[in-house]
Amino acid sequence: MVTVRVYDSGMAWHCAIEEGVSLVIHDEFVEFAWPDETIAIRNFTWDFENNYEKPYDRIQLAATEQRERIMLPAVFVPPAGPKIAVTESNLTSYPSLFLQYLDSHNPTQLRGVFPAIPTKVEAAGYKQ
Repeated sequence: MVTVRVYDSGMAWHCAIEEGVSLVIHDEFVEFAWPDETIAIRNFTWDFENNYEKPYDRIQLAATEQRERIMLPAVFVPPAGPKIAVTESNLTSYPSLFLQYLDSHNPTQLRGVFPAIPTKVEAAGYKQ
């Protein structure tokens, strides 16, 4: 079931599955198209291993490099406003969502990118 809530100052959607129901999701798709001149207040990574400790920056979304993956939460500021936050909540057994632009011809159109299931897991420390 999908629940959508719309307020004067925002909106949200929530997917809920009844307790005891087994479900396997093989793929997901999410895409955002922002107006030109949109500002992104974001943190980014080039891979999926990250400690989420870098400071956020404020950048023209079109200046994002194609290999950068925007980490959530992120805030987008279209020229005519309002500020729009994209985030995730209440996640268990779920890969984090990252946003990456599709191609250099439209750097303000972002698609969701999810890390693949690892084939091997090893303990590792920071910067090893």
